[in-house]
Amino acid sequence: MTGSHRRKTMRPTSRCSTHTRAGCIKVFDAEKREDRYVDVQRLVADLHAGKLTVLRTGKPRVSHAAQPADTTLHERSASIRSVMLRIRDFRKKLGISFLQAYRVRTGLKLTRCTG
Repeated sequence: MTGSHRRKTMRPTSRCSTHTRAGCIKVFDAEKREDRYVDVQRLVADLHAGKLTVLRTGKPRVSHAAQPADTTLHERSASIRSVMLRIRDFRKKLGISFLQAYRVRTGLKLTRCTG
């Protein structure tokens, strides 16, 4: 996308960046590669309107709900959810951790960490 229709990406400067100063919050502008203060009300409005994207480590830029036509994505999600629920049920049945249940179900050798 180009011009004014282009989505900006911004990242809070730290994980604890919830403190405001005079109604502003410090953000990192990924396009300009600089920190700057943005009015909180304007920021919320721009996020709601889809003009901004919040980047979070390990999270997708676009949610599943925003991609209703991507059947492959939804099938993979359903498959992963199904496997995780089966491991969770197995874990509860044996009274072990999720990791241990995963390793038992997948045949991985259980090892004890000593450190």
